[in-house]
Formats: sequence, C-alpha cells, structure tokens
Amino acid sequence: MRTGKERLQYTLTFEIVLLSMLVPAGALFFGKGVAVVGLLGITLTLKAVVMGLAYNWIFDLIDAKSGRAASDRSTFGRVIHAIGFEVSLLVTSLP
Repeated sequence: MRTGKERLQYTLTFEIVLLSMLVPAGALFFGKGVAVVGLLGITLTLKAVVMGLAYNWIFDLIDAKSGRAASDRSTFGRVIHAIGFEVSLLVTSLP
C-alpha cells in the first residue's frame, strides 16, 4: 500500500498541473476572469483532493482484504476504480 505522503504528493502534483492548464482555458472559454475561474478551480480541487485520498484509501483497504495489492489490480478493476471516483466527484459537485 502507498504511504500517506506518497498519496498526497501524487494528488497535489496532479491537481496543480490540471489547474495550470484548465484555469486559463476556462477563463477564455467562459469569458470570466482568471481569478473567478481560479477560485472555482481551487475549491473543486480541494474537494477532489480530500475525496480522492479517502476514496483511494477505501479502495486499497478493499484490495487488502481481498489479499491483493493495488498494483495487482486488473484492468477491469482499474476502470471500475476510475469510473467510481469520477462519478462520485461529479454527483457531489453538481448540487
């Protein structure tokens, strides 16, 4: 299993790279200021970070109880993992 530090490092790096690309693009696309889109982006990023850490921790626990490591997850298991996270993030972000 990954350490908490590794999880946090991966998650923060991913979100920072994503924000650096999407905030300017979103500002142009929606005709809003970078600050407005950036604040929305940071808010959703913080939510995604917290949800991602919890979601992956729970998924890793399920894997461990099944006697396999996360690295041994099948392609189908990885697809289910990714879709489950994105759907949970989408459902909780729309309201």
